[in-house]
Amino acid sequence: MLREAAANTSQYLQTGQARFIQGDAAHFTLGETVGMAVSTYNSLNQLADIAALEGCFRSVWNALVAGGVFLFDIHTRTGLQSWNSTAIEDSPELMLVSHGKFDPAAGQAFLHVTGFARTENGLYERIEQIAHNTLFDLEEIRALLLALGWRDVYLASGADLSRPVADPENERRVFFIARKPG
Repeated sequence: MLREAAANTSQYLQTGQARFIQGDAAHFTLGETVGMAVSTYNSLNQLADIAALEGCFRSVWNALVAGGVFLFDIHTRTGLQSWNSTAIEDSPELMLVSHGKFDPAAGQAFLHVTGFARTENGLYERIEQIAHNTLFDLEEIRALLLALGWRDVYLASGADLSRPVADPENERRVFFIARKPG
């Protein structure tokens, strides 16, 4: 994924406007401070529990300058419930079967993707991936951020990040925006 991201953002990497680092989102250090940290595509739902999420928030805090902004998105219960489905994509280049399941009692969802993709030599290569997501309580996340010292914390929809969303649980995913005081 990092190779793909680097290929798609090479102009920003060459000018020093972006940098990708492989590591554990629950515990990392950058060795420098930045003005903004962004985590997208519900990546933080892949952390195992609230303790790992707290570790991530602390790591980001240490990486931000005073006044820096942290923006991340989280699948809501509504979003994870939508994983209860099976989808098939079939073309001459790719055949994929995606099967998702949400277990509300465990607070976990998984998406199992398997199939075949045509390679440059015309043969097919098997693809298989399983993604696990943890359901986090949105108010617990907000309270944790505030307890750690973050300010101006609000939840927004992807359609408008500038304003708090009225009912975040009705969204499939929400964006948290938090500022490090300074």
